[in-house]
Amino acid sequence: SFSSLVLSETASTVTVRDAEGEKTLNKSPKRVVCLYNSILDLWYLNGGEAIARVAGDTELPPAAAALPEVGSMSSIGLEQVAALEPDLVLLTASLDGQRDIAKGLAENNIPYLLCDLREDPFGSFGRYSYLFSKINGLDSHYQEVIQPVIQQCLELTEKTKAVQDQPTVAVLFSAPRYVKAETGLSQLGQMVEMLGAENILAPDEVPSDGSVRVDLSFEVLLARDPDYILIATMGDEEKCRATFEQTLSSNPAWGELSAVKEGRMVYVPKEYSLNKPNERYPEAFAYLAGLLYPDLESKTEG
Repeated sequence: SFSSLVLSETASTVTVRDAEGEKTLNKSPKRVVCLYNSILDLWYLNGGEAIARVAGDTELPPAAAALPEVGSMSSIGLEQVAALEPDLVLLTASLDGQRDIAKGLAENNIPYLLCDLREDPFGSFGRYSYLFSKINGLDSHYQEVIQPVIQQCLELTEKTKAVQDQPTVAVLFSAPRYVKAETGLSQLGQMVEMLGAENILAPDEVPSDGSVRVDLSFEVLLARDPDYILIATMGDEEKCRATFEQTLSSNPAWGELSAVKEGRMVYVPKEYSLNKPNERYPEAFAYLAGLLYPDLESKTEG
């Protein structure tokens, strides 16, 4: 449930479960340093402010744009962070370098929260919003601000799930040097499945270790011939397109795929596929629903 990260609270503290285990933090911290911008975005959305951040301008809340920087998200100076005397540091568990920084913070008795938003990205948006609003001492914020955002998404997914013929989808991930298929555990894969569409990866092709991306041969793609091919890109989109076209579309059978023939191959904007949509989740779901269910209104009952 959305409150699973919050174990208990008093008037001035909140006991939480982060990626390392249980810890008790003081509410309403005043000197917060955040080392990951999508977490910073969520922090500001839920009443927080910060005194420093890492470099980068994607997923950055406008109010935090002028904050001083303490390195990049993969290369952070521990001394620089400690010198700011933070009363809370927010880190991501998805980068080894940040797990290392967490050890240094622990040794210096600096309170920190190691956040893991990878597993169940949509659920994490709700859970971390609830957690952050509690740390910021905002009791009704989750119900008033976040719940309606989640509700909007779920109302749309109820509609699309009611459609009789569900489309099949290949969810692909293109980086500048490789192309893989995404499982239902990825952000884009999860939204596609929540909308009721079927990922062409068979359940036994999804590794049990929680992998988000797997190899997919062109032969398998051809054999399953999905209705839609959705492509998430990382890094330079032009390079990704070039890699994608070199890897897949140079194959003579590429033109045989119905998604290619019928113009249903789409590069999904980064703000919905790679970056965390956070409060823009309704927009992300609406964008995908528009692609996968072009005549939604006429197909759903009601």
